Amino acid sequence: MAVTRRTLWSGGLALAACLGLGCKDDALDDTAAPGWQWSLPAGFPEPWAPEDNPMTAEKVALGRALFYDRQLSLNQTQSCGDCHLQHLAFTDGRATAIGSTGEVHRRASMSLVNVAYAAGLTWASTTMRLLEDQALVPIFGEDPVELGFSGQEDELIRRQADDAERAAMFEAFPGEG
Repeated sequence: MAVTRRTLWSGGLALAACLGLGCKDDALDDTAAPGWQWSLPAGFPEPWAPEDNPMTAEKVALGRALFYDRQLSLNQTQSCGDCHLQHLAFTDGRATAIGSTGEVHRRASMSLVNVAYAAGLTWASTTMRLLEDQALVPIFGEDPVELGFSGQEDELIRRQADDAERAAMFEAFPGEG
């Protein structure tokens, strides 16, 4: 199994859905039936997930690991979790966000609470509708620079592939070589 842009993209759905629904560590149950067991409040519908990328505990574990991985910033100083703090409703509490390069952004870090139900996912593109696409914006985006990997995709893939434990986690996407 290779770490590829497709598997990084696919991991975005698991990550965003997990965060958007307040997924907790105890929600991962390796003894549960295959697939993902949603733990939702009464009256909440299951979020939509693409048929070709169903939720699994392995994908959520990978998404959580990627969310807190500072290797996802080019200079290795910031993770997604540094700007989306759980105790601040997955924001950074600032009036304007600061990217990994120190660039001050025009807007605050958006909250990720219940993002699985969001109709629009980013102020950068009001037409963006897929969580997998949105997950790549902070990594590869150029305006503003958040994590700084624009044009450096091969370096990001190399970092993930060089970490044997992390590369094994990408097995959550069988057949995605």
